Amino acid sequence: MKNNKLLLGSALLAGSILSFAHIYIKNTQNTTVTNTETTVHRIAKGSAKWLFNIQKNPLTGMIDPMDVLKSREESYQMFTNRATSALGLEWSELGPDNIGGRTRAILIDKNNPDRMFAGSVSGGLFVSMNGGSNWSPVAGFDQQPNLAIVSITQAANGDIYAGTGEGDFYFYTGSGSAGILGAGIYKATYDGTSYSAFSRITSTIPTTVNNSGASAATAFCSVHELGADPVNANRIYAA
Repeated sequence: MKNNKLLLGSALLAGSILSFAHIYIKNTQNTTVTNTETTVHRIAKGSAKWLFNIQKNPLTGMIDPMDVLKSREESYQMFTNRATSALGLEWSELGPDNIGGRTRAILIDKNNPDRMFAGSVSGGLFVSMNGGSNWSPVAGFDQQPNLAIVSITQAANGDIYAGTGEGDFYFYTGSGSAGILGAGIYKATYDGTSYSAFSRITSTIPTTVNNSGASAATAFCSVHELGADPVNANRIYAA
């Protein structure tokens, strides 16, 4: 009888130890996951806050698309009105190397499946000629006024359209938008063999002149989605 009691007591003690160990390990794992999620959230929040702060109006503390458009137009005028070689400076890129940024759009050329286009929010448009194994910036696109590519579509005749503007990137407070403002829609014409250089469609260029009123500066500043009629090459949809 005494031995039975000892065995029963030992079994209960072992069971208690195993239960405690299981709870401890589970809590430790949960804590690790929670800490990891907290770190990721903190990094994302800090990035969004930085992006918001560099675009906000210093007086109102908010982002006004009209302010962004005005600053772009003024910067462009300053650039075009001065002699680029006046200071005699030469610049070289030091990095970072991950120039692509957030990738929001991918298109596989229906006329050549090995040719793929990828649009990045802060890095412009990239192309691959071998099914995605290697990528390079689309020639000449780095000199375009806006590199915030978020949507791509291909028309029935092969022409390619790329929309700009990241209007759905929420800033660090959890509301509103601190995304990179777009500047219309770009188009590359397909001649059956190759593509022309991408150029902006004039009617989609947002300016402070043609964007006054209640929806000031919002037209074509955030082209989230593009669609093409599968039959009519002249019918393109932009949202």
